[in-house]
Amino acid sequence: MSTKNLTTFSKVDTGAILAQVDEDERKGAADQSPSMGGMGGMGGMGGLDDADGMGGGGFIPEDPDDGSNFAAHHLESSDVGKTFDVLKDHSVTKTLLTAGADYDNPQQEWDVEVDYKARVAGSETPFEEATRRRLTVGSTGLPAGVEAGLKTMQVGEMSHFTVQPSQGYGDEGDAARGVPAASVLEYEMTLHRLFERTQSHNGQLVKWRLVKGTSWERPSSRAEITLRWTGRLSRDGEPFLKDFEQTFTAGDASVPTFFQSAVVGANGMTTGEVCELKVAPALGYGAAGAPDLGVPPNAELFITVELLHWVGVEDISATKDGSMLKRVLRRGQGWERARARYEVKLDLEVRRSPSAPVASSAEGLVVTLGAIASNVEVAEIGTRLVEKEGAVTGASPADLAARLETLLPLMQLYETAELRVSLPKTAGAGAVAGTDAGADGALMCLKVRLESWTKVEEVPFTDGLVIKKILRESEKGDHLTPNEESICVVRYTVRRLASTAQGEGGGSPSWRTDGEVLEEVPIERPRTFMQSEGGAAGVLPCIDAAVRHMKSGELVQLTAAAAWAYGSPSFDSTGPFLARESAVVIELELLSFVRAKETWSMDGEERLAAQMRFKSRGNKLFARGEYRFALHKYTDSNSKAPRFSDFKQEREEKAGEQEKAGVDISDGAAAATSSASAASEASEASSVRSAAVLSDAEIETKLSESKAITLSCFLNIAACHLKLGDGAMAEKASNDALKLDMANVKALYRRAQAKRLNLDFEGAKADLLTAAKADPQNREVRKELEELKEAMKEQSRRDKAMFGKMFAAP
Repeated sequence: MSTKNLTTFSKVDTGAILAQVDEDERKGAADQSPSMGGMGGMGGMGGLDDADGMGGGGFIPEDPDDGSNFAAHHLESSDVGKTFDVLKDHSVTKTLLTAGADYDNPQQEWDVEVDYKARVAGSETPFEEATRRRLTVGSTGLPAGVEAGLKTMQVGEMSHFTVQPSQGYGDEGDAARGVPAASVLEYEMTLHRLFERTQSHNGQLVKWRLVKGTSWERPSSRAEITLRWTGRLSRDGEPFLKDFEQTFTAGDASVPTFFQSAVVGANGMTTGEVCELKVAPALGYGAAGAPDLGVPPNAELFITVELLHWVGVEDISATKDGSMLKRVLRRGQGWERARARYEVKLDLEVRRSPSAPVASSAEGLVVTLGAIASNVEVAEIGTRLVEKEGAVTGASPADLAARLETLLPLMQLYETAELRVSLPKTAGAGAVAGTDAGADGALMCLKVRLESWTKVEEVPFTDGLVIKKILRESEKGDHLTPNEESICVVRYTVRRLASTAQGEGGGSPSWRTDGEVLEEVPIERPRTFMQSEGGAAGVLPCIDAAVRHMKSGELVQLTAAAAWAYGSPSFDSTGPFLARESAVVIELELLSFVRAKETWSMDGEERLAAQMRFKSRGNKLFARGEYRFALHKYTDSNSKAPRFSDFKQEREEKAGEQEKAGVDISDGAAAATSSASAASEASEASSVRSAAVLSDAEIETKLSESKAITLSCFLNIAACHLKLGDGAMAEKASNDALKLDMANVKALYRRAQAKRLNLDFEGAKADLLTAAKADPQNREVRKELEELKEAMKEQSRRDKAMFGKMFAAP
C-alpha cells in the first residue's frame, strides 16, 4: 500500500463491512473454523461499494477474557485485506492495509507517533488530519473507538477503522469539526513509532523508550556504566548540554538519582537503548538550579540518554564484603556453567592490582574444578606472583587456586572476566601481615578467558563410583536418552585403570587410558542389550548404568570402581579373572537405542507384567545385598501397578479390533463379511480372537494379583530401609503395606522393627502383640518380642543410671 492512501481516501461501504462481519461470525459458528478465508477485494481500498467486493470474509472470531479481539492485535502480511471486529460488538472494525513489523501494541499512557486522516463515511473531504503527530494513549483527543483501534496496531502498520457513533462523536456529532449528528467515522492511520512509558518516584521521573536496545541484559548494582546524554528545559527546546559522555558506577551516591533509576535494575536500560526522561525539579537540579549550565531554579528537565556500554560487576565474596569483585569484560554464550569435576581450559593473567603489570600468566591451562589446589601449574603461577610482587596474606598460591574455584563456576563459556581481590571494604586498605597490600587494598587481580570445558559427572545412582567424562557430544540434536528396558547398541573398550597421577606437564589429575586392554567390543561387531539387564548380556554394570544418561552418538570415558566392573555381583559373565579387583577405564559410545514403552502408554496386562519384572529385579538386588538399588526397583514396580481403567480401555480396544475382524464377541466365532475374502478374514479373526477380552470379574482377579505384588514390594521396601538403618522410612513403608492389609502380620512385624530402631519401644511392643495374637505360632514375632523385652530392660537401666547421676549429691 503506497503512501497516497494518506491523502486520498477510498470509498468504503460501512454497511457492507458490518454485514460481512455478521456473515463471517455465522460461518464461524457453523464450521468452527478460526480463520474465515481471504478477503479478495480488500487488496486496495478501491472498488468496495457493495458486499460482493468484500470477498471471502476475513473476520477471525475470538473470545479473550478482556473482550478484545487478540487476532486484531498481532497481524501478519497474510492478514492484509481482512477485517476484524475490534470490540466484539461491531462498533469498531479494522481493515489491515499494511502489516506492522513489531510485536508490541500501544498501552495506556504510552506515547505514539502517527499519521491519520479522518472523514465522515460517504464524504470525500477529511475533517481532521495529522502527520507524525506524537500522542499519549488515553489522552489523544481522538474518539474512544479510534483509541481502541490504535491499541491494536503495531509499529509500521497501516489500518482503516470504521467507527460507529456510539464509539465516535455520538448522536450529537461535533459541529466544530464538521461532524454531523450520529455520523459513522472512517480513520486511516499509520503507526510510525511507539514510546513505551514507565514512571517512578511517584511520577517525578517519567521515561519513554525511543530506541530499543540490542540485548536483554540490564546493568545491576556495582556495574560500570557509560552513557551519552543531552539535556533540555523543554522537549523541543535548545540543549543546555549536548552529547555528554559520562561513566559512573551503579550505586555511586554522587550520581543523580534519575540516572540510577532510569538505567540500572530490572526496569533499567539495555545496551544501545535510547530513552527520554522527564525529571521533576526535586530529582534534578532542585531549587539551586545549575547556573553554569543555564538551568534555572526548580526547572523541569528533559534528558535524552543512550546507554553506550556497561561492564557487569558482581560481588562474589562469601560474605558480600566487596573483597572479590567479578567484572565481565566480554560476555560468553549459553546458560550452562562448569560444575565440580569439569575439566576447564582457560587463559590466565595474574597481577597484584588492576593497574600493575602482568606478574604471571598461562595459556591453555587445564584445571579440574574441585581439585585446582593440586594443580602443579597453578601453584607455579601463584609462586611467580609472590616472587615478583612479594608475599601478602591473601595472595598465596593456595589463595589463587581458591579464587579460581570461586570464579570459574560463575562464568559462561567463552566469557572473559576480571576478578579483583582486595581487603574487605570494612577493613580498609593498608598493610597485611606487615606487607603493603596496595593503596586500594588490592591483593590480587585475575584476568580469565574460559576457552572450553569437558563435562565430567557422576553417573547417577552409583554412589560416585562411576564417573563419566564426555569426549564427544551427540550431534543429532536429539535430547532423548534411553529409559529403563530400552534396547541399546554400544561399542566400547575396557582397560585396567593404570593411574590417577598428575596430567602431562604437571597439569590437573587425569585418568590414564593406556592400561591393559581387558575387553573390546568394536564398532564392526557392536553389542546389543536391554538396559537394566546388561549383566545378563555380559555388559558391565557401569556401562548399563551410564547409557541411561547418554544420547545417541555420544562418546564418553568412564572410570569405574571394581564393584561396578568385573567385581560386581550383578555381572553374570565370568570376565577377565585377574580384573575382578581392578578399577577400569572405558571408552564407550552409544550407537543407537530404541526406547521401551512408557508406563503411561501401557495397557493393563503390560503394566502388570512390568510390575512383576521390576519386583523380580528388586529381589535379585536384595539377595546380593544391594539394598539401595533394590529400593528403586521395588518403587518402580509399584509405579507400574495397573488400574481398572487400564484393563477397561484395553478391553474396549480389543473389542473394537474383533468387531472389525468379524469376530462374534459373544461366542468367539469368526464371521466372514464376504465370500471373496473369507479365508483372509478368518485368519485375521483367529489372530484377534487370541487376544482374550477380559470380563469385569477377570479384571478384578488381575487387580488382586497386582495388589499382592504392591503389598509385597512395600514389605520389601521396609526391609531395605531396615537394612540401611532408616527406621523412619521403614515405618512409612510398613504403614503403606498396612493400608492395603491392616492385619498383615509381616507388615506389623516390620513396623515393630522400625519402631524399635526409632526407640519407640511401646509402639513396637503393641505391634508385636497384635501380630502374635493374629499368628501365635510365628517364631520371628516371638523372637522379636523377646529381644524387645531385653532392649527395654537395658534402656531402663540406662535411664536409671542417668537420672541417678543427675540427682546425686555433689
